[in-house]
Amino acid sequence: MIKYTILWLLCIPTVMLAQHGRGDKTENREQIEALHVEHITSELNLTKDESTVFWPIYNEYKQQKGALGDRQSFREKIANSSHTMTEEESAAMIEKVMEYEENKITLKKELYETLSKEFSSQRLLLLLKAEHTFKKKMWDKLKRRKT
Repeated sequence: MIKYTILWLLCIPTVMLAQHGRGDKTENREQIEALHVEHITSELNLTKDESTVFWPIYNEYKQQKGALGDRQSFREKIANSSHTMTEEESAAMIEKVMEYEENKITLKKELYETLSKEFSSQRLLLLLKAEHTFKKKMWDKLKRRKT
């Protein structure tokens, strides 16, 4: 009985650390999302009224894009098993990747078509630029953190 109690007590910190780690990821994701909203809003110079139109549309797009899955999962599968895949499995993987990319492009087109009803093409070009500069900022921060 004492062995089980000691074992149980040793497991508690591990579980707590694991849960704390998940919280950090969620917290980091929320911070990044807040920075993203701030960056896009600032770069597009959105007013309050424009924000109430823009953000529901953009958030719906991001939700749909997230539902497609993550490109990283394809990269991991390819990196981990491309050398052991048969020709048929490789062809199927290429087809899945292409389908994912096509779906992503379709969503992006739908986003811009919807936004073009409310915003000028110039503002939409600013959105493209703002998305790019935000990603670049995040990559640069990540690189600095690793060095």
